[in-house]
Amino acid sequence: QVMAGGGGGSILAMIIQYRNNMKMLRKTVFNRRDKSFLGSDASAGKYRKTELEFKHASQEEILALRKKLKHESKRALIRNLLILTPFVALSIYMFFAIVRALELQKPGEQAEFYDEVGEKRSRYLHFVNEGYVWLEKKHWHNASWQFKTAAEILPDELPARLGIAKAMVYSAIENNMNSEQDYKPVLNYLSDLINDFPAHPGLYELRAQYYTFLGWNERAGSDYRMVDSLINVPGG
Repeated sequence: QVMAGGGGGSILAMIIQYRNNMKMLRKTVFNRRDKSFLGSDASAGKYRKTELEFKHASQEEILALRKKLKHESKRALIRNLLILTPFVALSIYMFFAIVRALELQKPGEQAEFYDEVGEKRSRYLHFVNEGYVWLEKKHWHNASWQFKTAAEILPDELPARLGIAKAMVYSAIENNMNSEQDYKPVLNYLSDLINDFPAHPGLYELRAQYYTFLGWNERAGSDYRMVDSLINVPGG
């Protein structure tokens, strides 16, 4: 309802003018924003047709891509095994250490025996953990010292000996140690370790990395195939 008098007419005129201004503004913004997308002839009412082009891969390219993805998946699994194995082993050792610590409540000589074993294992785990801390920081010498100290306590356990091997290989690669005098001790240590733990894929992976660094690709390929057979990846 329009108010009586000049005031009502003025308000209605303002509303009509505001609406007309908003319509004009929307048209102007649309033209500025969309002309570049629609094409240079948009102002003339002719719009460019936009088409999307998709590249069609050949069957050979698809098969090559699938093979590459499988290979990358295997390598990622191997890397994860190398990272997780020491920590899983340490967790197992910790579990037995706790069990043996609980058994210290037994009286007599048996309690003394378990006390000695528990103390050894605790010291062993301490040096192994420190070794992997230094290994993560790429301080090969410090890591090697920690692992060797642990191996003196429990010489038949894998984590410390694996740590020693990793420190040797990574240090040799970083310092470009590829002479016969340099690589023989590393390969001999790895061979002894593989003889003691022949079913551990991480050992073959580590030696394959060193073979690759030395340029011995056939030997590296043989070790990588051994890794594949041990981890038994489905669809491999």
